[in-house]
Amino acid sequence: MIWITRPQADACRLATALSERGLAYCCYPLLELELLAIDYSGVREVGGLIVTSRNGLRGAVASLFPESWWNLPLFAVGSATANMAFELGFKDVRFPDVTQGGGAACLVPFIKKSFEGTAPLFFWRGEDLAFDLKQALAAENVSIVEVVSYRMNEVGGLATEFKAQLVNGAISDVVLMSPRTARAYQRFMGKARLEGVKKNLTHFCLSQAVADHLIDVPQEKIFIAPQPSQEALIGLLQR
Repeated sequence: MIWITRPQADACRLATALSERGLAYCCYPLLELELLAIDYSGVREVGGLIVTSRNGLRGAVASLFPESWWNLPLFAVGSATANMAFELGFKDVRFPDVTQGGGAACLVPFIKKSFEGTAPLFFWRGEDLAFDLKQALAAENVSIVEVVSYRMNEVGGLATEFKAQLVNGAISDVVLMSPRTARAYQRFMGKARLEGVKKNLTHFCLSQAVADHLIDVPQEKIFIAPQPSQEALIGLLQR
């Protein structure tokens, strides 16, 4: 059985995809989403918008940004985030081909090439910063106004019933899709004294940056998706 560690809002999407492929799974999120209040009173002219995750979008629409922003170009990190933006009502959504490298870093050349405005871009981001997009775009003479719209908080720990599933071997695989989740996984498994169990689990990571946070896991028990996308990760799970 595959352990989905994603926060509840995104776990459902992955669970549906696994179920459609006949793969058994269980959901036990290690992080939970907290949306933060945003003050737009000091924001002046904005030429476009940036989101690097669906949580960034959730934080955006939970706040009352100016109505005209729905028509601004919105630069999304990938197709899944872009699709959500379209569904929410943003009119001009753009995203790079994930084969260019994936993650927030791929937005730098894409924005440089496709954004023709001069006003700053407004960036809804999480509290944890895996890539400094503002600094990278500043080097390309593109200015950003960024605001933290959400944070991810660790859950209290592993429930007794879930730990029993790990110990008795009911769970064989773990999906880790962010460095923050991988760090939480490390702490929870250590706190529950499940280091031995951890070494027997197969870990499927969205990227090398995620895998880098796994400690005392045999290399043959770590698999990294060829591209940082859910589709690529599912393909790895199927193989």
